[in-house]
Amino acid sequence: GSRRGMAGGYRFHKNFWIEEWNGRREITEKTFELDSETVPWILATCVVFPLVVHGLAKHEFDNAPNMNKLATPEMKKVGTL
Repeated sequence: GSRRGMAGGYRFHKNFWIEEWNGRREITEKTFELDSETVPWILATCVVFPLVVHGLAKHEFDNAPNMNKLATPEMKKVGTL
């Protein structure tokens, strides 16, 4: 039979590196190993990084010059600002 092409009749050549990446993505759960090298990376990306971003954002909001003008009395009472 004839080979079906994509819409528009264009012929594309697959990029080796993209196909390699897609193949690795499909088998990640089979190749992942939990060891002494991966645990620090997991902790850094799942715990430390979000805490640092939260701390920086909170510091920015706490030190913003006009935040108290925008705060409602309920927000001040709860202690969010």
